[in-house]
Amino acid sequence: MTLGSLLAKKRPRTPEGERQGVVYSIGCKLCDAVYVGETKNMAKVRWGQHQAAVRKGLPSNNHLAQHAHTERHQIDWDGARVLATETRWKERKLVEHIQMELAGTKVISQPTARLSDICLTLFRTDQR
Repeated sequence: MTLGSLLAKKRPRTPEGERQGVVYSIGCKLCDAVYVGETKNMAKVRWGQHQAAVRKGLPSNNHLAQHAHTERHQIDWDGARVLATETRWKERKLVEHIQMELAGTKVISQPTARLSDICLTLFRTDQR
């Protein structure tokens, strides 16, 4: 224990669902599929929008709803988690794409920003 740790004010950690500007993942309960997305809003607000799309059966405009509807699978809402926090839009889009690449072949979402094949090759090589 240090003097600094005794005197420093500790801010309570923001709960995951209340964080803004995040990249997040939501998995499927019945298979290895995972949705990776990003939002500038609070994570729990975006997760609620996904839940509404699944509940209303709107597969045409939501990849999670499409997976739940076509595969007749259940989404693991309790397993939704924040992967990264990034408030800057362009950087958040790149983090989203990188997280999709890390998730592998079972991703049920599409990146909204593209990294070049060279960057992806370098990133994959660096992760090994």
